[in-house]
This record gives sequence, C-alpha cells and structure tokens, in this order.
Amino acid sequence: MQLLQPDSEIYEFRGFRLETAERRLSRDGKVLPLTPKAFDLLVILVRNDGRLLSKHELMELVWPNQAVEEGNLVNNIYTLRKTLDGSASAEESVIETVPRHGYRFRGNVAVIAPPVAPSSPLIFQRVTVTEIQTEEIETDLPSTAEVEEISSRRLLPAGRPEVSGRRWKMLTGGAVALAALLGGAGWWMKKDRLPEGPPPKVRPLTGLRDQERDPAFSPDGGRLAYAAKPPNQDNLDIFITAPGELSPRRVTQTPANEINPAWSPDAKRIAFQRQRTGSDGQALYDIIIRSLDDGAEKLVATAGEAGFDWSPDGKLFVLNNKLDPDHPLRLHLIEAETGVRRELQTDSTIVGIDLHPKFSPDGKTVAFCRGAMNPGDIFTVPVNGGPMRRVTTENARVERLAWLPNGKELIYSSDQSGVFSLWRVPATGGPSTLIGGATGAPVALAVAPKGDRLAYQMVDSDLNIWKLAAGSDRPELFVGTTQSDDSPQFSPDGRRVAFSSNRSGSSQIWTCTADGSDQKPLTAFVGHFVTGSPRWSPDGKWIAFDSNYGDFTDVFIISADGGEPKKMTDGISINSLPAWSADGKWIYFCSRRSGTRQLWKVPVDGGAPLQITRDGGWESWATATQVFFTKRRRAGGIWTVPLDGGPETVVPELAEVPGHRYWMATGRGIWFTTSPEGGQSELKFFDFASRAVTTARKLPALSPFPNPAGLAVSPDEKTVLFIQDDQSRSAIMLMDNFR
Repeated sequence: MQLLQPDSEIYEFRGFRLETAERRLSRDGKVLPLTPKAFDLLVILVRNDGRLLSKHELMELVWPNQAVEEGNLVNNIYTLRKTLDGSASAEESVIETVPRHGYRFRGNVAVIAPPVAPSSPLIFQRVTVTEIQTEEIETDLPSTAEVEEISSRRLLPAGRPEVSGRRWKMLTGGAVALAALLGGAGWWMKKDRLPEGPPPKVRPLTGLRDQERDPAFSPDGGRLAYAAKPPNQDNLDIFITAPGELSPRRVTQTPANEINPAWSPDAKRIAFQRQRTGSDGQALYDIIIRSLDDGAEKLVATAGEAGFDWSPDGKLFVLNNKLDPDHPLRLHLIEAETGVRRELQTDSTIVGIDLHPKFSPDGKTVAFCRGAMNPGDIFTVPVNGGPMRRVTTENARVERLAWLPNGKELIYSSDQSGVFSLWRVPATGGPSTLIGGATGAPVALAVAPKGDRLAYQMVDSDLNIWKLAAGSDRPELFVGTTQSDDSPQFSPDGRRVAFSSNRSGSSQIWTCTADGSDQKPLTAFVGHFVTGSPRWSPDGKWIAFDSNYGDFTDVFIISADGGEPKKMTDGISINSLPAWSADGKWIYFCSRRSGTRQLWKVPVDGGAPLQITRDGGWESWATATQVFFTKRRRAGGIWTVPLDGGPETVVPELAEVPGHRYWMATGRGIWFTTSPEGGQSELKFFDFASRAVTTARKLPALSPFPNPAGLAVSPDEKTVLFIQDDQSRSAIMLMDNFR
C-alpha cells in the first residue's frame, strides 16, 4: 500500500469543468462519466493544452511501466472525443490528431484553481498483477458523500467481469475511525477485489500457416471447430481440433467455401454454411448438417448472408433471409427436423438488415446486429415473441457477437473506437466495456461453455498503394502506412491522387501529389465512420466519395481544395460507389433503395435520383456515350447501359473479367486486371475502337476480391497504381483464464 497526495487543480474549457481532486468532469452542473484511464488521459492533455504529445509519451504517462498496445490509447481518445466533441467536425475537435505522431489538446484551457497541497487527505492505492489500472479511495476522516462506488470509475481489465460497486458504511470518531479504516484496508482489498486466478494468456490455436476463421467450441469446451484455408488451397473447409493437438481433423473437402461451423448439443454433428452462387449471380449460403460418424449430409435451409446459429436444444436454426427481393434481410427460425420456417418478429420501424444472430444460453432469446449492412447496433428479441430491445447505440461495424454462459452479457467485435477490439455489454443494454489483451484485429469469436476460455479470429492486414512506372517491371511503394491505404485515383490532369486511408484512426479521403508527396486529409469526419471510393470530377474541382457518416451510407462531394462536404443522396438507403458523368452534371451511384443493388444517378445541382439499371448494378464508370458497370459484388463480367437507362448488355470481350474492383474506364477504353496465375496478375486494356484486348503490364498476384477499389492508371497511361495487402494473416487465437 502506498500513500499519495492528490492533485487539486480545477480547469475550465469549452463549457466543461475538470476537477482533478474529485476526479470529476462536468458541464452545466451535470457530471459526465469517464473510465479511470480516460480521465487520466484527459488530465494529461488538459495540463499540456496546446502542446503536441507523442503517442509514446502519452502511453508512458497513462500506463507507466506497463506493456500495453497502442489500441488502448486510441480507444481512450475515442471515448474522450465522444464525450467532449458532440457533433463537432474533426477540424473543430478539442483533441487534434497529428498523423503518424500523436495528439494535441486545443481547448483554450483556463486554470481556475492551481495545485494546492492538501491538509491531510490520504489515498489508498491497490495494485494487483492481473489488473491494467489502479483503484483509488480518498479519505479525510471520510463521510459517505466523499467515498463513491469504486466500480463506477473502472475500466475493465483484460478478460475480467466488472465487479458491482460497494458503498462503505463509514466510521466516525477521530483517531478511532482512522485506525479502524487502516485496519480494515486488508479486509476491503480481499473482499472487493476481482476474482482470484492466473492472468489471461493468449496463444495460437494451431500455429499453422492456414487462413483460419469462425471458431466454435464443442458443448463440453474440449474441442474447437473452425474454417480454414490451408496453403496452396483456394477454398475454406471445416476442421476440428483440440488445443494442443498437432494435426487438426478435416471435416469437409469440397471446392466450395464452407464456413461458420456450429455444434449439435450431443457433439455428434456439425452444421456449417456452404457458399454457392445463385441464378442471379448473388452469393447464397446453404446450411448443411454433417454427421461426424459417417459424413452423411442434410440440407436444412439457405441463408441470404453468412452467419447463423443452432439453438442449445438442437431444435431450431436462426438465419437471415428475404421474404422477397423487395424486403430487407430479416431473421427467420427454421425447425431442424421439419424445415418449417417462420419469420422472427422484430420492430420493422428500425431500419437496416439483420446479421450475426446468436441464441442465448437458455435458447429463449436471439441477439443480432441490425444496421445499414454494417455498421449497426446490437439488439435482442425473444424467440417466442416480445419486444425488441436495443443493446448498443454506437452505430459501429459489428463483426461478430457471442453470449457469455451466464446469459447476462454479450461479447462482440467492433470498430467503434476506430480499430477493431473486443467489447462486453450487458444483455439488457448499457455502456460497453473494452476487453484488453487481444492481439491483432479480433473479429469472429466464441466463448467456451464454462466461460473460462475465449477464442477469436485475429486478422492482420496492411493495404498499401504501389506504383509501377512505364518501362519498369519493379513496383515501388507509393503510399504506405501501418494502417490501410487504398482506392487511389488520379486527377484529370494527372498531378494529384485521391485515396482513402484510416491512418488517423478513422477512414478519411486524402490527397497527395503524383509522386506521393504532400499527403494530407481532405475530409475530417469525427468518429468511426467508413469513408472511401473517391472519384474526381471531370474538371478536377470536386471529389465524390461515399461515407456512412449518418444513419446510412451516402454519396458526398467535397472541393478538391478542402472544405465542408455536401451530401448528394437522400439518406434513405445504402448509397455508395459514386461515378461522374463525362460532363460533370450527374453522379451515378449504387443504391438498395429499390430493394436490390441497382445503378442510379442524381443531378449534381440537386434533384430526384433516377434509376438506371433493373437487373443489378454495382461499381460503374461513365463515358460520354454510355455507362460501364459490374452487376453485383464479386459477379464477373463488365456490362454497359445507356446514360439514361435502357438495355443492359454484357461487353462480349469482357464477359470473363473477374468480379473484382481492379478496373476503370476512360474515353479510350477499359483497363482491368486478371486473376493471378503463376504468381502474377496481368494489366489488360480493351480498346473501344478496335475491340481488341491487349496485355499492357505484368503485376504481382493481386487479391481476387479486394473490398476497396484497387486500380488507377494515370491520364498519360504511363503510371499504374494498385493496392496490395502487404501483411495478410488470419489465425484463431485462444485466451485462456478468461473471466
């Protein structure tokens, strides 16, 4: 135990009042809750108002002598911005991000009360080896009002449940009271501390070089099923292993991708999803039950998106699907034996589609994510009918979720702080708490039945923009950071490049010169919003892009010199992937407003959007005479349609072009890349005049299905920019001693 003297400064900034001795932040008399580490970080920033603090310096000050990841700093910066900024833009944020360096507080802080040495207060500080932070109690012959609930100021340590607060029954009576308090300190430390046991420990499940995902514990917790793509294999299969086993058992071996395993209650069968392409080119996910004894398979149902669950009693499946093409994806319950289906009744007034359903341990409730594809929020709904309850309010990207065995809490993976992390939240709703200790970017996850072990899919990815100059066969790094940089496009004069990057903690539109210098952000959305797909206007004065800054993904335009973005779509659906008309008067975009993804266009000067395609539309480029487009995500072929809509026809010479985002159209023709063969891809060109397809360059083997746009050719056709994942790893990790 260590006796410390508290600070007693009082600061004011932007209407806020910060009292360090009381550890209180307030505004207009209302106390604003902060976790202990967020409060510590705020005090340091306020004391250094106007000074640039490096990330290393901040981490040393907030977590002295502790090995913590940079994500902890990012998460707490996010918490502070959410509390302090409100709807302010990044330019107006009280905390300025200085890319690749650190942060600066700019609150014009006024010091109301400088530090004063206290007369006699004592602070009891307790430190245990399994905690990330310390907990403090102040007393000056304390009264009940002076000692608050400790847990209300706690950031949850790695892998541990939050302990309910305990108000002390305070003693009075001078020295007797103080002696009693000192004598009882050991009792308090034993009574109120977190559960005993070894600290959480993270280790790989197999250590193999497979691409692993979708962990699922067996009912007894002794084995783990998962999907994996071994080296030199093109598809995912289902495997089973026990922690420590050297040779996983292969359950499936077909050419299709098989994902998302789920165990039967008796552990004798495995259900999983087998991906296939429907007649309309859209991906479908058949749910298959496979016997582990004889390999017999049974088709149960087909889902519209990846993700489903098997009820604890084995009687029901929950999945998402559509009643018809004009309805969004909703949750459906399927009887395992009969195949009888019914829609799970939810609140239709809350817009979005339903993803990642999971039964509660007692099988009475389903938790799921609803939102504009992703991001969204977590909700719960009773299986047999009842009110739908909102659990989170972050409107962030939720990758997966799982119930804790007690049925009272949920764990989920989210980028609500700007980077993917694990969070836990009460199933009845309330503030989410960060779970520390996970490595990489945790996405898919599972909790062992006893609750003492957590499995998650760790993803490491580093997208960078590479350049291949004319006459060279050696690509050079053009724009690269430890985060993702993608979606490059040259300006019409070839002097600048627009691209998307999340290096500042959230994805923004950036620009640089054609040689990669003078990199600077163009947008400044505050929060965890996803912003990308930049396209220059024909005159080079504007850049169109998409962002989920709001309830839906929408198309915006912004001056190429910066300024306030202008929203071009109406926010009633998912609107993305903008493309300018050749005269700059229209913006084409992809939208779900008609129920399925189609191409639409909207006047730049304002007006109602017009539908262009009827049979599917995804990414597009417009020339002076027609629009070229891909039909659906990952669907092959390049199609064409008149500028105002009409017959939709495939370009015969390009019917076999892979369904990826490595392509672009110009007034002279279409550039595209091939799927990798022999360790390389090829850059090809389709000439409108001659109808000939020629090979222009050899490129490294590019990912078959990049999510962001991946190709840009300079106007003089001498320089090629492409994106490459320079660090791609997906492994199942186990967190032992999870609590």
